[in-house]
Amino acid sequence: MSNGRQVAEHNVAVFTAWVASKSESDFRSIIHRGALSRSVIAQECGFAKSALGQNPRIKTMLGELETKLRACGVLPKSTDNVAVEPPESSVPTSPAESTLQNMNNKQSTTSDLEAKFQRLQGESALQRAEIEELRRQLKQFTSIHEALSSSGRMPR
Repeated sequence: MSNGRQVAEHNVAVFTAWVASKSESDFRSIIHRGALSRSVIAQECGFAKSALGQNPRIKTMLGELETKLRACGVLPKSTDNVAVEPPESSVPTSPAESTLQNMNNKQSTTSDLEAKFQRLQGESALQRAEIEELRRQLKQFTSIHEALSSSGRMPR
């Protein structure tokens, strides 16, 4: 039986493979209310829709995907991307508050980088597995090609 982390890792790998298999026209076909349809994504990936919001890596990857698609013009521009002035209460009034706010910003940046690193590691593992499979197939087809060439049955 799989534990939660294994299921989460599997879901990340499935989502990464799903994203890699789609083209811009495929993404255009699943737009719903200015974003990618979460229910269609979950259905095509074979996991629950809640995984898209509860798995932080998938959530981050989906956000990055939608941002990239907005930049490419596949998704419409988001209205919530408008810069807003921070309220007066968020401006630190003392050096201690300023230091605390800087530490929080560094922690969020570190966690973002860690999430990106984990995502890239997952993508790398998937690509290594795909390369190994393609090498195996190439070896098989090379053997078949050599056998046909040596027997004189090479198709023209």
